[in-house]
Amino acid sequence: MQLVSDQELRELENSVKGELKYNTPMSEHTTYNIGGPAYIYALPVDKDDVKTLMEFASEHQLPHFNLGGGSNILVHDKGYQGLIIDLKKGFNSIEVEGNIVKAQSGVSLARFVSTCRKHNLAGVEKLAGIPGSLGGALFMNAGAFGSEISQRLKSLSLLLENGEFLELRAIELQFEYRESNLPEGAIILESEFELEQVEDASELYGSSQDIVKERNVKQPVTLPSTGSIFKNPEEGDSAGKLIEDAGLKGTRAGGAMISDKHANFIVNVGKAKAEDVMHLIALAQKTVQDKFGVELELELKLVGFEEWFI
Repeated sequence: MQLVSDQELRELENSVKGELKYNTPMSEHTTYNIGGPAYIYALPVDKDDVKTLMEFASEHQLPHFNLGGGSNILVHDKGYQGLIIDLKKGFNSIEVEGNIVKAQSGVSLARFVSTCRKHNLAGVEKLAGIPGSLGGALFMNAGAFGSEISQRLKSLSLLLENGEFLELRAIELQFEYRESNLPEGAIILESEFELEQVEDASELYGSSQDIVKERNVKQPVTLPSTGSIFKNPEEGDSAGKLIEDAGLKGTRAGGAMISDKHANFIVNVGKAKAEDVMHLIALAQKTVQDKFGVELELELKLVGFEEWFI
């Protein structure tokens, strides 16, 4: 579908320094290996590029989505009729000064954790093994083993949907379990963290290694997935335990399967489609609701789905 004229696209190409691609399969850019084509896939190299892209999307009433490493999302089989902004190319620097770490949002979370550890900085080692980018982790307030990324955050640099650049201190923000109150449509460009300097990083390394080993044992890391599908309920058993107790481990729909290793993962076992995953999501939600009276809330973000009714 031609949403924007060729002339307008050429003008956009001449206005940004980064790369633009058209009708790029999102299966190539997500950890799920699932997803139809994005109308425009952009790799900006600086904040001016991002602002130009956001203004273009606003002017042409195109939806936009900031791709945070391609994890924790499911893209519709028909793709995304809008602008995907991927910061991995131009926003990947990390600076360390004492116990303060400044990092751009395209940095992978794995690299961020590793860099902190190499500088003997404690506070984020429990995030080891979580896929995705730093920006995506902040939007989702990623965490594990009782630790959340927001706990060490000092400030954020944002680009708002109206084109305004904004600096926010962590105390001005509200983070909750797998959620933040960041402005709708905003893009995190850079973040600053205050960590704890330690003399010996061997304990940090050991902690990170233990966490990665535990993930490898408990989670289906050898198959394409998007991480946890559902948030854990506020009270009671975890989402994975509820789905397992509902007898759904190993259930398949097309090329997708509720993992027989960890039931809060739906894995791509071979050419899965988004509709296969959505079928299993609906099945898990209905079965857990019927058996235990618990409503499972998605942690996974849906991209290209206008509405989904269970």
